[in-house]
Amino acid sequence: MMGIGFLELLVIALVSIIVLGPAKAIDMARGAGKIMGEVRRSFSDLSSTLEPSKWDEAPESRDDRQKKEPDADGKAGG
Repeated sequence: MMGIGFLELLVIALVSIIVLGPAKAIDMARGAGKIMGEVRRSFSDLSSTLEPSKWDEAPESRDDRQKKEPDADGKAGG
């Protein structure tokens, strides 16, 4: 999670509770969680929109590629 450990998250949470107060800190955390969820959903939708053909076609095997590629003498491999 972005290189932040549990101890760092705990310190950030405690400082935010002290500075903002318990009620406001909880509201801020809830809002940040909603935003992160929306961003994740947006990126998921975007990636599925941009790469639909990646999952539609079966990958071509090495044997199939060798049959299509001509040899040095110009004949099809095989």
